[in-house]
Amino acid sequence: MAVNIERLSKAWGWSRPSVMKFVMFLESKNILEIFNVVTSKMVRVRNEIIVLRSENAVEK
Repeated sequence: MAVNIERLSKAWGWSRPSVMKFVMFLESKNILEIFNVVTSKMVRVRNEIIVLRSENAVEK
């Protein structure tokens, strides 16, 4: 699943520059991919990364 920087900023309550800096750090560690879609930057977890969910995880 891909999400744009603005949505992450709103969800986390962070400024857009802070989100972008954190996302770029994760990209440098090969955890995320950043790509452009028309007028916004999108991010997604790289295919090589496995995400395990807790049994207690609740979907919204």
